[in-house]
Amino acid sequence: RLTEIIGSKIGLFGKSLSSNESLVEWVEAETAMKAAIYHTKQLSQSWISILSNDIHRRSMGSLMNTIFNLYLTECFRADSISEPASHLVCSIFRSGMQGGIDVTKDDMSGCLAWNRFSAVGRFMEMSLADINVALADGVFRSITGGELTHLIEATFSDSDKRKKLLEALASE
Repeated sequence: RLTEIIGSKIGLFGKSLSSNESLVEWVEAETAMKAAIYHTKQLSQSWISILSNDIHRRSMGSLMNTIFNLYLTECFRADSISEPASHLVCSIFRSGMQGGIDVTKDDMSGCLAWNRFSAVGRFMEMSLADINVALADGVFRSITGGELTHLIEATFSDSDKRKKLLEALASE
């Protein structure tokens, strides 16, 4: 059901990220995240008294994985990500992360996509210099080199700084 709630709303989200203006797809993506978190919280409250703590944690983590992976897929599909869109993605991802923390009672160990989702959310608010520092700090360990390269190429215009960062990524 979560896939239906989100999937139908964010099907064109990745393609809309190249826009410099707010689009219906942006509003739908925000709404879909809020709806997914709401429904997941409802399930969590219903299941908490029925399931053991471990099964509840894993179940909620699995549901959050589904949500996070749908959004991650759209970001990795985007050919171009404008600056306003990167701020929107950052906001949606922050909302998703806070919702995930609420749903899982701050135990994200059952959510395998947590680190990837967090890293992409952080990426969206970074400059090239910030990304370079974050690379050294291991912030992007959960993202493949190809995924990170794609995000950099989609988000930042061609420049010497971008070329140097991409060369550094390719050499690792």
